[in-house]
Amino acid sequence: MENTFWIPTIISLTSLIWNFFQSKKILKLETDAERKNLIHKFQFEKEFNVYTDLWAKLIDLRNSTASLRPIMDYKEKNKTDEEIKDERLREQLTKLVAVADTFDKNSPFYAKDIYKEIESLIKLTRFEALDYQHGERNRDYWEKAQENIKKIVESMDKIATQIRKRIDVVEATG
Repeated sequence: MENTFWIPTIISLTSLIWNFFQSKKILKLETDAERKNLIHKFQFEKEFNVYTDLWAKLIDLRNSTASLRPIMDYKEKNKTDEEIKDERLREQLTKLVAVADTFDKNSPFYAKDIYKEIESLIKLTRFEALDYQHGERNRDYWEKAQENIKKIVESMDKIATQIRKRIDVVEATG
């Protein structure tokens, strides 16, 4: 009779202890998962904000670079060609510095493929500015401008596609 009392009691106590430890493990796993999700959310928000800020500056850089050698140009009567050239270069340089500054300060937050493409775009815009500043207005002048702007636009398209893919991947895993 005493065994019939102790055996179920021991089994019940063992079950209670087992359930207690299993609950602790489950709670720890849930806490770890919540912590990982929170970190993931903060990383996504940071990366998204970096892309948002940089994208606006890239658009400005693309536009100012394209305006260096526009196909249809307007010349103010009171300005010399050299003054117009200097104004355009200053404007483009201002936009380039803004992009480079944002890019450098946030470089750890970019995905590698996006980082490389942005770096390439910066080089392309520098090349166009140098070509505009030091290039001769010969037969190739406008063709080079169109070619450079085409490369810049293609690079911007690649960056946009890569950012979209990155955001899709981050949202899918979040």
